[in-house]
Amino acid sequence: MLKVRDYHYDFGALVQSIGQCRIRIYQQDQQPPVLICTEIPHDDAIGLVTMTEAVAAAIWQREGRPAPFVWIEHIPNDQSGGAEKFHIVTFQIMPEGQFFSPQWQPLARTDVERLIEQRLA
Repeated sequence: MLKVRDYHYDFGALVQSIGQCRIRIYQQDQQPPVLICTEIPHDDAIGLVTMTEAVAAAIWQREGRPAPFVWIEHIPNDQSGGAEKFHIVTFQIMPEGQFFSPQWQPLARTDVERLIEQRLA
């Protein structure tokens, strides 16, 4: 797959708090795009998991409402010793574009890299 976009998204404005993530999008013909959302830790930030539905919906809208798509959340190692985590997240989507009922399925880094056909950097 080709990495077609890599940018930071500020989701703090959604809740009047600090929050930012890194979005990487991988695409290849005839395959659903893979959107990887990496939490950027900040002391005063609201966590990505708390904002899953809102962030995924906003990015999905921004990227042209791809259907289907793969949403992966990435929580990097933190300074308090927490281990790196990846989850593929599926949602129910309302016709108006609201996401709800997220379901998290853990993935290993090797699974993510196999899916995007390259090392995740």
